[in-house]
Amino acid sequence: MAMALVLAGVNNTVAQTEGMSEDELFGRAMEYFNSSKYHEALIIFQKFDKKYALNNRIHAYMGLCHYYEWNYEQACKLLDEVIPNIGGYAPHERSIYYYAAAESHFNLQQYEQADTLYQMMLGVCYNTEKADAYYRIGFCNMFAEKWKAAKDNFEQALEHYERYRNTPDLQARIAQLRKMISGCEKQVEIEVRQERQQQIEQLMRLLLKLTKKNKTNRAPELNGQHIEQPQGQPVGNTATEGTENIGPAAETPSGQSETGSHDADEETHHGN
Repeated sequence: MAMALVLAGVNNTVAQTEGMSEDELFGRAMEYFNSSKYHEALIIFQKFDKKYALNNRIHAYMGLCHYYEWNYEQACKLLDEVIPNIGGYAPHERSIYYYAAAESHFNLQQYEQADTLYQMMLGVCYNTEKADAYYRIGFCNMFAEKWKAAKDNFEQALEHYERYRNTPDLQARIAQLRKMISGCEKQVEIEVRQERQQQIEQLMRLLLKLTKKNKTNRAPELNGQHIEQPQGQPVGNTATEGTENIGPAAETPSGQSETGSHDADEETHHGN
């Protein structure tokens, strides 16, 4: 039944546009678009797209139709194609395309792409529209656990809502933002403490490393290295080595040298 109604709507739209000039046809498409009849507008835009395949504005409007119809993947495909080529368009027109593309990526949980597009929107949109962009950027940062950036953008959103759009229908969002900011502040404090703890641990590891290095440099080197002997002791390692160092004139316990005693014995023998 639903499919039959869709087909009937398509056929009715096609029938109503038969015989129209291109200007009339485009006017009808814009009329549908401005009346939030995005499906009917898309049918006409697709007819133009077949003839003017490289027209960026037609593709952009088709992307908007898909966005308003919640066809986010198709909206991203069309808008991402044309956005690099619309630098000459009026700033506010570009801001509409940036926002629709950003919202489409956001709803597909593609937060990095969404963040970039919201930032582009901020450069060309009205002040009254910036609050929504800051609000979404805050969530993009929060989902990426960039708590400081999230807090800053939520604060910007709160400031712009309170200044430019402080209406009864947005009081719930303003109250929500205050809670979000408080939550982000707590996360920032946790990150600061963790960072300080990591710095202390790194410093302690460095000091321990330096202490071990100093101990190693001061330790005796016993593996074949020279070790100074205490003063007053022979250099030789054994008793024999010590005697060799003394030389042939070493004294006997009686006070005479071994050489002198031997010569005296020989003189006594010849005298006899």
